[in-house]
Amino acid sequence: MNQPKVPTLDELVKAIKDEILQAMRDGDFPTDVPSFSALHDHCDANCLGGLCETGTFDAIWNHFSTPGNTDDMPQGMLDLINGAQNAVHEWLASGQAKTEVNGINAA
Repeated sequence: MNQPKVPTLDELVKAIKDEILQAMRDGDFPTDVPSFSALHDHCDANCLGGLCETGTFDAIWNHFSTPGNTDDMPQGMLDLINGAQNAVHEWLASGQAKTEVNGINAA
């Protein structure tokens, strides 16, 4: 069984954005969500981008973890996830998500 690869920051940001846009198109999220933290009103936003999928989580954990670490989330993992969530927050706050979900200037 192939374990998922560790996403780059850009890949994780894209995966989270794609999931948000699909949820907006499906009517699960409003198109005017103003921030990443506001997504928690609609879902566990920390799971977006596949982060709660066992294979993805484990791949990221194993990539950044040091031997013997079984308790603390590795700093590199935190940096990757926080970087992606901050980028998505900026995208939402700018109103770009609403523009993209409506098909205008879609990236």
